[in-house]
Amino acid sequence: MQGAAGGGPQGEEVDVGLQRQHRTQGGGDRGEGGEGGDGAAVGGGHDGESTRPGYETRSGGVMLDHFGLNVRDLDRSVRFYEACLLPLGLRVIERHDYGAVIIARSEAESVPFFWLGTARPSFWAAEHTAGRSPMHLCFTAPSRAAVDAFHAAALATGGTDNGAPGERSADDYGAYVLDPDGNNVEASLRGTGP
Repeated sequence: MQGAAGGGPQGEEVDVGLQRQHRTQGGGDRGEGGEGGDGAAVGGGHDGESTRPGYETRSGGVMLDHFGLNVRDLDRSVRFYEACLLPLGLRVIERHDYGAVIIARSEAESVPFFWLGTARPSFWAAEHTAGRSPMHLCFTAPSRAAVDAFHAAALATGGTDNGAPGERSADDYGAYVLDPDGNNVEASLRGTGP
């Protein structure tokens, strides 16, 4: 893997500012919010169509391209997220020597992705630190069994229960845990599901 300053192969260049370069189908680079990039959450084509394989249109597809979470202890957080996100079909697909991992469905389906690392983001001010202001993350679950497995795996790898698996509303089955940095992490199945 290439580090922050490297120019790696297609889809591998990541810098500490949580920016990631991707090759478009036309062969050009499009930065994610970086210089020369359009910063759009999905796509890059002028007609609203994505330039990435597997993407839908902006009006009917994926809402987020990626998000990042800075943590205090990468090894501890990777163990936690690898275990609890596996039942949801997510896994670590890249490990970077500057202190970060990329979590996604697969190398072939690498977007949307979740950046997890200890590297200091370039947009942070001096007073910013990991875990200082916990946030809420919700991952889509394919089934009730996956929600249950997410919760059990999270508790087994250092998470704290913040809401056992169960009905949250008429069309939402979910579970909540606090990760090792105190972030509220949820797995949710919306609508009718097994």
